This record gives sequence, C-alpha cells and structure tokens, in this order.
Amino acid sequence: MKKQSILLGTLLVLASGSAIAGQAVIDQLSPAASRFGQNALNPSAQASEQNASLVAWDKEFAKAKAFVLENSKNLVGSRDSDIINAMSAVEKANMDIINTIKITRGISSPDGLRTQQNQLANIQRNLRTATDKLFRANMTLANKKEAKNVITTLGRFLEQVIQSFDQAIAAKISSGRPALPPRGSNIPAPRSSSAAPGDLPPAFPS
Repeated sequence: MKKQSILLGTLLVLASGSAIAGQAVIDQLSPAASRFGQNALNPSAQASEQNASLVAWDKEFAKAKAFVLENSKNLVGSRDSDIINAMSAVEKANMDIINTIKITRGISSPDGLRTQQNQLANIQRNLRTATDKLFRANMTLANKKEAKNVITTLGRFLEQVIQSFDQAIAAKISSGRPALPPRGSNIPAPRSSSAAPGDLPPAFPS
C-alpha cells in the first residue's frame, strides 16, 4: 500500500511538472509564431529581419518537438503512436512552409505566386487532417495530454502563419508591388477553438 501511495504521489508530481513545462513551451511559441507570420514574407522588412523571424521560430519549434517526444511515453517508456505520427506530420508541414516561403521570395509572376498559394493550401489541408486525428485520440496520462496540447497548438499557429503568408502573396498578385493586403480566398480560415474537441489555448495576438 505504501509503495502504491509513493508511486501515485510521484505520478502526480510528474503530471504537474509536465503541465507547467508544456505551458512554458506554448508561451515561447506564441510570440515566435507571430513574428514569423508577420515578417518572413513581409517585403517592408529587412532581409535580416525576415531571416531572424524564421530562425527564431525554428528554434522554438525544435524545443516544442523535444518536449513532445519526451512526454509521448507511457509508464514503461513506450512512445504513443498517435502523438509521434501527429508530430511527424506537423514537422513536415513546418518544413514545407519554410521551403515554400523561400521559393516564393524569388517569384514575381502572378501564375507562379498562385502556385505557391495553392501549395500553402495543400499544406494546411494535410496539417489539419493530422491534427484532427490527434484531437480524436484519447490520452490518459497527463504527460501525454500535455504533448497532445503542444502539438495541437503548433498546428493552430502554423495555420495562422499560412494565413499571413497567403495575405502577403495575394497582395503581391493584386498590386504588383510589395504590400500586406486582405487575405487571399484560397486558404481556409484558421481553426477556431470550437472546431474540434479539446481545450485549446488562445491563438497568438494578430
């Protein structure tokens, strides 16, 4: 009985630590995602500022991934396949977004820019499919719930980053000069917190 009480107490302490650490990861992700979305394709920003926003986001993304991997394990150390698969899909989406904006910076023709918008729309659809599947997965352990929460937050932030990039591309197409305009029509709106089950944190400030 005493051993069971000690084990339960240990699990409660670990669960509390996971929740605190998970929120700290999200708190760092939020401003980095905001800067990334606002600056990486902003023609009014210096190239150094554009690149700095990408590097800062990549750094915080790597921290979030490390947290997810560490907290994806059950009591015997086996990783949860739902979490790992979702994290892999989110990581792929992140790399695809980064590659897309690098290509977009060198494109000026409207047709080429629309192709990049379509690419972003495809990335968002695949990303949402992966995070929706994770939404439906049941997690019992607190650490895995925190990993799930961080992944779904990453997904929401990436959707909003895609939204910002679509706006920048739409402006370049419509005006023929660098500017930030109303959003393009081919990118779906970012997921609202009521679109799927789960207690999602608020989106980063616009």
